[in-house]
Amino acid sequence: KKHNQTSPRSLSSHLCFSQLARTMEDEQVNRFIETQTRIAKVLIPYVRENMSPAYFKQMSADTQAWLTRVMASHFQPDTKTFDADAGRAVHKNVNEQGHMEVVFMEFGASGSDVLRSQLAALPTNHGPMMKATCFSSNDGKLCLTVYTFGEGSSDVPEHLTELCAKVATNDEVGVEIVGEGDKRWVHVANTNVDPESIMAGTLSHFSYLKLSICHMNVHVVRDATHSTTLTSFLVSGHSSDDWNVVTRELKRIKWTDRSTLNVANTTIDDQMIGFLRAEVITCFFNL
Repeated sequence: KKHNQTSPRSLSSHLCFSQLARTMEDEQVNRFIETQTRIAKVLIPYVRENMSPAYFKQMSADTQAWLTRVMASHFQPDTKTFDADAGRAVHKNVNEQGHMEVVFMEFGASGSDVLRSQLAALPTNHGPMMKATCFSSNDGKLCLTVYTFGEGSSDVPEHLTELCAKVATNDEVGVEIVGEGDKRWVHVANTNVDPESIMAGTLSHFSYLKLSICHMNVHVVRDATHSTTLTSFLVSGHSSDDWNVVTRELKRIKWTDRSTLNVANTTIDDQMIGFLRAEVITCFFNL
C-alpha cells in the first residue's frame, strides 16, 4: 500500500510537465492563429482586387472551403505572391445538386495550353460534361477551373439562347464575336459534339493564334434527341483586326479531326498551313 502511493515531489513534477505541455500547445495554437490571420488580412483583399466575387458564388461550399485552404497554404503575404513551386492542385467532390465537380487550381500559369493539359488530366469515369468555368486573376498569378459532370443540362445565359437556338435543329456551327479593342468574347455553338473534343480543338487553335484566355464558360444543353455545346471565351492579344477569318476557322473545327487540326495550326516560314492545305496533306498522307 505504501509502495503504490505517489510522493508529493513526483506529483508536483507531473503537474509541472502537464502545465508546460499545455502552455506549449497554447503557444503553438496562438502562433498558428496569428499566422493565418496575417495571411487572411492580405489574401482576402488580394482576391477581391484580382478576381470577381461572382466567380466563387458559382462554386459549391465544399469547393470554396478547399480553395481557401489551398490559397492560404501557398500565399506569401509579404510579397503578395504564391509559392513558385506550388504548381497545380486538384480537388474532386459532389456538389449540392449531386453532380461531380473536378477543380483545378493553377499557380502562376494560365491560357490555352494549361486548359488543354487539364482536359487530358480529367478522370476517365466522370460521365458527360455539363459545364466548365475558368477564371484567371487580373495579375495572371492564379487560374481556377471547375468542370461539372452529369446527365442534366446547364443553364445558358439569356443573351446567348438565340445563338444556341439557331443550331439546335441542324448541324451548323454558330459563332458570335462581341467586343472592341484588345479583349473580345468569342461564343461558339455546336450541336451533337463531344464537349471535351470541341474544347480541345478550339483551345489548340487559340494557342496557335497566341490568344490569351482571360475567362471561359462552357454550357451543355441536352434533350431527348440532341445536345448543344456552347463555348464562350474572353480572349485578348489577337494581332489582326480580321475576325472574319477567325470565325470561318472556328466553324471548321467541328468537322476537322485532331491530326488535321494539328497540321492546320503548323507554321512554315511564319505562315500558317491552314485548314484547306491541312485537309489536302492529311488526305494524301492517308492514301
